[in-house]
Amino acid sequence: MSIKESYKEIILILGNGFDLAHNLPTSYVHFLRFVIALKDYLDSGYTDVSRFRELEVDERIVKLVIADFIDAKGNKNNSQEIVELRGKIKRVTHYNYWLSHFFNCKTLKEGWIDFEDEISVVIKKIDSVVRNYEYNQVINNKTFLDRNLSDLVNYISGRGKTLSTKTIVGLLKEDLDGVRFMLGLYLSRYVMKLPVNTCINEICKLAPVKILNFNYTNTFEKTYGQDLEDVEYSYIHGEAKTYMTEDNNMVLGIDEYLDDENKNHNIMFVDFKKYYQRIAYMCSRKHDIWAREIIVEDEAQKQAKDITLKDGIQLECIDRYKILDYTILTDIYKRRQMDMESQGIRYEIVVFGHSLGESDRDVFRNLMLHDNVHTLIYYHNKKAYVDIIKNLIKVIGQDELIERTGTGNIEFKCIVN
Repeated sequence: MSIKESYKEIILILGNGFDLAHNLPTSYVHFLRFVIALKDYLDSGYTDVSRFRELEVDERIVKLVIADFIDAKGNKNNSQEIVELRGKIKRVTHYNYWLSHFFNCKTLKEGWIDFEDEISVVIKKIDSVVRNYEYNQVINNKTFLDRNLSDLVNYISGRGKTLSTKTIVGLLKEDLDGVRFMLGLYLSRYVMKLPVNTCINEICKLAPVKILNFNYTNTFEKTYGQDLEDVEYSYIHGEAKTYMTEDNNMVLGIDEYLDDENKNHNIMFVDFKKYYQRIAYMCSRKHDIWAREIIVEDEAQKQAKDITLKDGIQLECIDRYKILDYTILTDIYKRRQMDMESQGIRYEIVVFGHSLGESDRDVFRNLMLHDNVHTLIYYHNKKAYVDIIKNLIKVIGQDELIERTGTGNIEFKCIVN
């Protein structure tokens, strides 16, 4: 497909595979192993580093951790900052339902999407029980055991609490904040301090004007952003700028699972849902504006196909979309006349390192499913390619997938290592 470069606006979508491709240990497996090893290291009084090696924690991370807790003379670092940090880590990791659940989970797969899916499975099971009880009512253990939630029963009991909706929701929210704290600590204090010496050719060739970043890290900005001007960034899941809970805006949650009838009334577990967290944590919503711009221009292009521009002409689409004006429509018309080969393609969506999972379905649909958009999806191996196709069926539907891959509106390209 020929697209005249001067008319093409590139929106780059980044997932965790982008950080991994830059040799950064940012998978959920890397994170969990770090948490386990750090907990054991602190419990040993900073003497036993063997767990880091047993769990294959990145050696660069291990060096940074040791430098935090052991000073240059080989003594324990007893500064106020480190003493407080150590206390916080111990409190968060000692009794944490989610961390314990993930440590022992045998069904987790490879991606962060699978991590979130597991949270969703647990929340749905709990919700199916507690919705039949009053908020403060004590619930019989057997109802949870029947739904394979014995670990929850043991956890609540171990905390010396009684089983009630109020207790469960409160503790699980507190523990999820604890996971967010540990993830913020891992990324902002350690991972983001690692040097990035890799530049990916496919990314270097791009000149994106908008970056939709599903990662918490600023890898693109550090590695490529300095050579670009006027780039807009949207950190849809927040940024790992700090691990302090009150300033931590990192989204870690689940997709909406209730139907239209119940989702606006049953908000018992709303704290765990990503849409709520994005609003509550004041995450960037620029991508919503970008999607609206694409939709408005797509509609205007359709309206402008057969018109002849005349002074003072009144156009239906100007009345329909109040934010459109005569200048925008004239520009659309001129682009169509000057470059018919573009077939009206105005935006290039480039996806790198994202599996296009169903949990972010609305975001992808709002950006991709328009005639003025061409989507290029990079993948790193055959399995990833197949997984992305399967995910796209869930996200846009098989009819759209067949149509858009058939016309070249959606294309796939393997990353050259």
